[in-house]
Amino acid sequence: MSAAAGAGLGLLAAAALWLLAMLAGPRLLRRLWRGRPLARRPMAPGDWPPGQSLGANRPAFSVLVAARDEEASIEARIANLMALEAPHGGIEVIVVSDGSTDRTAEIVRACQHRSPADRPLTLIELEPNRGKEAAVLEAARSARGAWLALTDATTEWQPDVLLRFAEAAAADPAIGAVSGRVCYHARTGGVVEGFAAYQRLVVGQRRAGGLAAQQVSTSGACSAVRAACFDRYLPNMNSDLQLMLLAAERGLRTAYVADAIAFEDPRTGVGEELRARQRIMRLCLVSIPPLFQRLWRAGAFLPLLLLITTKLTRWLIWLPTLAALAGLVALAVAGEPAWALCGRVGLLSVAAALTIGIAHLLGVRLPLGRFAGRVGAACGYAALAVAATAVALWQVLRGQRSLAWRPERAAR
Repeated sequence: MSAAAGAGLGLLAAAALWLLAMLAGPRLLRRLWRGRPLARRPMAPGDWPPGQSLGANRPAFSVLVAARDEEASIEARIANLMALEAPHGGIEVIVVSDGSTDRTAEIVRACQHRSPADRPLTLIELEPNRGKEAAVLEAARSARGAWLALTDATTEWQPDVLLRFAEAAAADPAIGAVSGRVCYHARTGGVVEGFAAYQRLVVGQRRAGGLAAQQVSTSGACSAVRAACFDRYLPNMNSDLQLMLLAAERGLRTAYVADAIAFEDPRTGVGEELRARQRIMRLCLVSIPPLFQRLWRAGAFLPLLLLITTKLTRWLIWLPTLAALAGLVALAVAGEPAWALCGRVGLLSVAAALTIGIAHLLGVRLPLGRFAGRVGAACGYAALAVAATAVALWQVLRGQRSLAWRPERAAR
């Protein structure tokens, strides 16, 4: 075998091992970790909110909504929260208008006059805007609930979401954070279908993590954490990752509650999705170093390993992709005709899949059948996600740490 063929096969094998780790890692960790503690050096529960006397009237949940320029959806979101079935102890709702330049705050104030006495609605206005994570922290400082539930202004919860969260927490005192299941209203288009393919991968990893009795992240649209864990929350770290961290540092696990269901509208435009993925990835990449450091200090090695095998392998999928492409090129130039043929066929297949994917992403439907359409949707979205990750990584390496945010979807 020539050196080129050997190098090509080695690169393809490395890419295959990366994919195997991404798909099978959580299930393997479940078997290896069975019966072991989640954290070797758990911290004691904190005091949150600081300096407040909560007394016996503490609500079960404080629902925190960070909003910026959400006049099109905030009234419907508040109405949805006011119609929730409340667990024992009741709920309160806190909305933060993070430097909104539209009528968001005005609409919330009007809703305050209509809110029932047993379900108080609080408005906090920030000027100038500080970013979503900082807005969540500001809302939490005014919260009185035993649990802090996080959601978005464009989300719609099923009426029993908080009941499902409360039941999960009551059934297992080792749960420190919970994450619900986010479903998406049906839409058509290449971006939507590609995102659906991506979500199937994410949900599969989340369920596998559930088998290991630990999630590595929560959904910002539908999640909650014990208030006693919140005292180490940072405004410059992704909240989806941070809720898991806050629980893990106390030796508590993050549970996936599949029957706590929220609905959102998917993004439909290529540019809109690209900007959203880039912003999310930049925040996640900035969050990784302190997240790893704190998990290591707490001895929370299961969440740390799950984070590597799920999040990092997915975020850095462009590395094995490049390795696989380099491997095919090496095979294509190999001296052996058989290996050269395999390499060239592989490169042609990749080029065809990428062409179909980009065409599908842009709304050009090729008459290739349903299966080819799904493959095209997955390939097109993968190309978009890789591009967004590359831009985010470049921004982080250049020192951009901005956590500024803006609404990514219009209301339905």
